[in-house]
Amino acid sequence: MKAMVTGANGFLGRAICRAWAAHGEPVKAVYRDSVNRKDIFDHLDIEIVDDTQPNSQKCVGADVVIHCAARTHVLREFPKRPLDEIRRINRDAAVDLARAAAEVGVRRFIFLSSIHVAGDRSLGLPLRETDRPNPQEFYALSKWEAEQSLLECGYASGLEIVILRLPLVHGPNPKGNLRKLLIAIDAEVLLPLGTVENRRSVLGIDNLCSAVWLAANSPNLGGRTYHLADEGSISVREMVLVLASVLGKRPRLIAVPRWLAMAGGLLAGRRDQLRKLLDDLEVDASAFRLATGWRPTVGLRDGLREMAESYARQSNPTTDNLGANAHKPDRA
Repeated sequence: MKAMVTGANGFLGRAICRAWAAHGEPVKAVYRDSVNRKDIFDHLDIEIVDDTQPNSQKCVGADVVIHCAARTHVLREFPKRPLDEIRRINRDAAVDLARAAAEVGVRRFIFLSSIHVAGDRSLGLPLRETDRPNPQEFYALSKWEAEQSLLECGYASGLEIVILRLPLVHGPNPKGNLRKLLIAIDAEVLLPLGTVENRRSVLGIDNLCSAVWLAANSPNLGGRTYHLADEGSISVREMVLVLASVLGKRPRLIAVPRWLAMAGGLLAGRRDQLRKLLDDLEVDASAFRLATGWRPTVGLRDGLREMAESYARQSNPTTDNLGANAHKPDRA
């Protein structure tokens, strides 16, 4: 089965391309600025496709399209009309690609969406696919609108649409907030998370790749939406302790009452970001497991350790600073 993966030079897309190639199946990696960038796949037999090509041309020969490309933040670039810009990329471009895929005979279209479509927090019960959508930010809203438009496209064209909603994805060389957290722990920055005992679901990159493989190959998934997550959950404080232990750093956690932390976040203009760290966000991924037999093969904490080990090697490649922190993997 030949796959076409968009956003292939991103954190998610690159891993999915590598995993697909490891299965011995052909893959087309689509991303911008593709000239002289084949080296990112370490000479794997992966076809590089420039994103500037017409959608119909990109999709030719593919059995399944895995759409990873997305825009998360556009506020600085487009301060006056940020929602219009994020809709253009996350909703309109996805629908245009799906229509082109259907026209050239692609069988299935896998859309990587966000758990934030269902909400920014869980209130006592893990978020399920049957919960009423509750997007709170432009990014989540654009993903929700894309989901609806894609399902309509699939219904009209016969293209099998499979939507996978993802929580925070962890793994080697992460981007965004996870990388910032690793840098802060490595620098032994004071973190006001000493009293945080929330419960959050996350997803390891290897577990995501195995889920995408099943989403492409399992029958009777068309027109459905699924949540993904590692088994179990973890608090942000526990996450810091796991990462710090691998990096050999002292976890500089300080106990700050929630109300005081939120007040400080409000003054710093980061109230929403801080609330995401403090609130619960648990995800129920049982529906996908029942539909496909999927089981995460990398344990949650083991995946976090692997991420920290990779960061340590990249930060100080000439020093073996992991020997004292060796661990037995908790792979399922």
